[in-house]
Amino acid sequence: KYGDIISVNNKIISSPFTEYLTTSKHNIALKSCYAGKVAFVGSNSALGNYVVIDLGLNLKLWYCYLGEIYVKPGDIIAMDQIIGTTGPIVIRGDKADGFAYMFSYLDYIISPDFVFELKFEN
Repeated sequence: KYGDIISVNNKIISSPFTEYLTTSKHNIALKSCYAGKVAFVGSNSALGNYVVIDLGLNLKLWYCYLGEIYVKPGDIIAMDQIIGTTGPIVIRGDKADGFAYMFSYLDYIISPDFVFELKFEN
């Protein structure tokens, strides 16, 4: 957990929050692991360049610390669609290349482990 505060459109979403950092080479194409609709695209000092994808049922997937962003709010995203590129990660002075992801539910950041354990039925 980190002590940073997440805010979107000047609304504080959560603090502290949980995210997973994934390191990689710089500017690698990043694909969405779920389908959904782009809710937000932005940039700030806590998350770098970020994309928020609404997965439905009040569940959102956040991709943070992106280099380039190829989507805009309102876009419908397919699973495995390229949404941007990996970028620089800086947390507490530590620097790397990659991206981070996290999930939110009803404006609360939740553990990605919980989401990955869910069983969705058609």
